[in-house]
This record gives sequence, C-alpha cells and structure tokens, in this order.
Amino acid sequence: MKYALQILLGSFSTQERNAGKDEVIGRLEEVFKLLPVEHVFFGWYTDKDINREIIDFIHNHGKKAWLWIPVFSESPASVDSDRQIGYLSAGLDAGEKIRMRDYNFCCPSSEKNRDIVYNLYMEHFSDVGFDGIFLDKIRQPGFSDGLERALGCFCPRCKEHYKKYDVDVELLVEKVVNKPNILLPVSYSGCKYSFADNDVNNYYIAKAACISEGIISITNRFKDIGLKVGLDTFAPVISWFVGQDILKLAKHVDFIKPMIYRTVNLPAGIPYEVAAIVQCIPNVEAKARLCNLLGVDEISSDDSAKRQYMDMADIGCDIYPGFEIFNVNDRDPTDTSYATTQAALYSELGAKQTVLSYTLMGDTMRNIKALSTLPFNNWS
Repeated sequence: MKYALQILLGSFSTQERNAGKDEVIGRLEEVFKLLPVEHVFFGWYTDKDINREIIDFIHNHGKKAWLWIPVFSESPASVDSDRQIGYLSAGLDAGEKIRMRDYNFCCPSSEKNRDIVYNLYMEHFSDVGFDGIFLDKIRQPGFSDGLERALGCFCPRCKEHYKKYDVDVELLVEKVVNKPNILLPVSYSGCKYSFADNDVNNYYIAKAACISEGIISITNRFKDIGLKVGLDTFAPVISWFVGQDILKLAKHVDFIKPMIYRTVNLPAGIPYEVAAIVQCIPNVEAKARLCNLLGVDEISSDDSAKRQYMDMADIGCDIYPGFEIFNVNDRDPTDTSYATTQAALYSELGAKQTVLSYTLMGDTMRNIKALSTLPFNNWS
C-alpha cells in the first residue's frame, strides 16, 4: 500500500498561512524517505512562486501534485457568491470554527457559485504545474450548527429544485421543525439512507442530486483542460445527510477520499458529526439507530470503518480512505497504535492508498515513523 499526503498551506488570503515553503519542503523530504508516497494534496494558498517551488520538489521526487481547493465554502471574501438561505428565509452565517476555516456555505444550485472554483483555479493556479485537482467542501452544512443549517439551502431556486422531486417544501419544514425525529433514517444501502416520511426521503434525494449536478459539471470542466480530479467526502455514515451521493459522484472522478476520521472531535470527524446529529434529533435511540443500520456495535469502531470502506469498494473509481495522523483529544501523544491500526486495516481490505490527514504540518512525525515500519508498504 502507498500513501497520499495532505497539507493545508493557508487560505486564499496572502496574509493567512499555515506553513512556509521551506518548512513544507523540509517535511516532505523527511516523509519521502520514510514512506512510499505517490500523491501530495496541498492548497489553497495563492502565492504562485511558493506553489511552483513545492510542485517542482514533488515532481523531482517522482510524485504527483494536486491542488486541494474548496468548492461551496471558504471562497475569498472578494468573490461575489450567492449565499445559502435557510428555511426561515434568512442568510446563514456560521463564522469560523477553526483558524482560517470559514464554514459559511454558498448555494449549490447557483451557476455563479459553480463557476467560482474554476475561475479561482484559472486565476491563481493554472500555470504552476498541478497534475490534478482535489475538490473539498462538495456539500451543504451538517448538523453541527443546528437544524436550519443542516437542512441546507431554501432560496427560491433551490425550492423549485426540491419541488421537481415531489417535495412539499412548506410541509417539509413544518414537519421537521415540529418533529425532527422524522430525520432518523429507516434503512441504509449503497452509502445512502432512506426515511419513512416521503417528503424527507425525496428532499435528501433532491439535495444530493443538486450537489452531484454541480460537482459533475465542475469536474468535467477540469477534465477538459487535462486535469485529474479527486473528491473529499464525508464518511458514508454521514455523507448522505450533507448531500453527497458517493456512488454517483464516483463515476465521474479518478478517486474519492472518504474522511473516515474516527477520533477527532472536529468538523468531519465521525464522533463530532454524529454527536451533532444526536443533538439536533433529540431521540435517545438516534446513535443506536445509525449503528443498527450499519450493523455495528459502535459508530467509530474498526467494524464500522470496514463496513463503510467496503460499501465504497468497486464503485467506479479508486477509494483512498483518509484517517487522521495528528494527535487529538486526550490520546497519549506517544501512542502510535491508532495510525498503524488504520493503515493495517485498509491494507488488509485492499486499499491501494490511504490519505494521511488532514495536514502533514501538524504533530505527525511520530505517527509517520511508526507507519514506516509496517511490512505492507509498497515501494515499487
């Protein structure tokens, strides 16, 4: 098995940087000696000279360089976008949860918004030598900011889209506000949930169709200019709630990286996102229901990770599961067992690569060194 690396350099603002060029190249050089790395995803700092030097270093070592860039969130303040509108007909702003990470979302049905990421690429990144593009934030918000944000956009354009899928929009909102328990799914198959209430069920289908339409359109534009395309998605246990139809998207890209983050209490982490679902759907059986539908005892267990990965196997593109390698929560910082256990699990399941997430520039080298001792690393 080989590895892909993920590095957050900073934001679109030239004032907001996570790491300098020399620091990044030094860390890459150290890791390249220890692990069989094939891909490096980094972004989305816009300094062309810095990006070129990092890409040249990556290419000189026989690796591929991918631009990591967000789609429906975190666009620069200078870009005009159609912001998401909640079901109360007000704009939804969440503010920043993590330094330099803006969790405000724009409307996925807006053609203007679908143009943003391509236009940013052409302006800032098209002439520096990236081999592919790694699209992040290909979703609507989750439950972590409350029920209204979790339901996504209800602008007039999106409302008309939902009605095409036989959703009674006004009735849907009334039902969810008065009885949020109807958002508990009743079945799970193919990385999707289904729901007992027809309006809820059709709403999630419509929501995913809107995002898929936008992402496929964006993907095709990048393919037309010769770029490979990969996608960052939530883990299957959460992805349907945020509008990601993984099986459909897989038919249009080179790989998908599901964020099967089992320990981190941050956005996209399974414990974080499931806790938010439980908070918004006040039902004592909410977490147990999700476990039952996946056929596992614990939502963040090895068995859960295996089930979610296998649900994505043979879906039309490569699957590179991502797991966190920075030290989080109260885990002993000298304990490397989580990283090595995850790598061993995905190697056993037949993954070609795993993505060491989500930023190599954190406190990661102890885990990197532990991974280098594993017998299944494939240097060929």
